[in-house]
Amino acid sequence: AKEHFKAIDRKIIDVPEWNITVYSQPMTLADKRKLSRNASPDDPTLFANVLILKAEDKEGKKLYSLEDKHALLHEVDADIVGRVAQQILSVIPVEDWLKKNQD
Repeated sequence: AKEHFKAIDRKIIDVPEWNITVYSQPMTLADKRKLSRNASPDDPTLFANVLILKAEDKEGKKLYSLEDKHALLHEVDADIVGRVAQQILSVIPVEDWLKKNQD
């Protein structure tokens, strides 16, 4: 199980509206616990929390911190925050992972 997790590529999410590319390591159960502890699944602040927890630049440096939460909630396009967060949260189907890693 640990070897499989190590082999999962980080997600690469282009955000043309912000002129950036967001990278995200795979979600862990600890990440999901942190997110569920702070917001219910229907709470829109969940999307901001996902970006704060998981969004990185190409070198792996966090793009957002808790200090950015107010801006993410009040000064940024909610549709884009939601779209990026949903892509970070999305699970890659096993079949797609197997196809990609058969080579």
